Amino acid sequence: GVPEAKAALVDATRDLGGLRPKDAVLLVLKGLAFKLGASSIHGIANASHVINGRRARRRELLHTDYDSYWRDRGGIEGGPFGFVLPIAEVDESSTPGSRRSAAKLAFWQIGTSSL
Repeated sequence: GVPEAKAALVDATRDLGGLRPKDAVLLVLKGLAFKLGASSIHGIANASHVINGRRARRRELLHTDYDSYWRDRGGIEGGPFGFVLPIAEVDESSTPGSRRSAAKLAFWQIGTSSL
């Protein structure tokens, strides 16, 4: 149920050094895109999400506000899917010594060393 799912997400966030699982994945993707020479990646906006083509009952299952998520992570409205996220190298000096910064850098480095 919902309480178990929330507890699992809290546990995963702790295990990932304070990063939400989707943020850890996004950092790996950004690192990989950076290594490949991309200057941006694209994010799906609420309006262009595939669930919008489904029945109304199915659309009610979408609880995430993707537009807010992309904006909070530096996304700019535009591109073919609704948002463009610029790729910028993770700054090792931002809040040095913080567990969360170390986790961000680690996931970025996973992406940049994946090829």
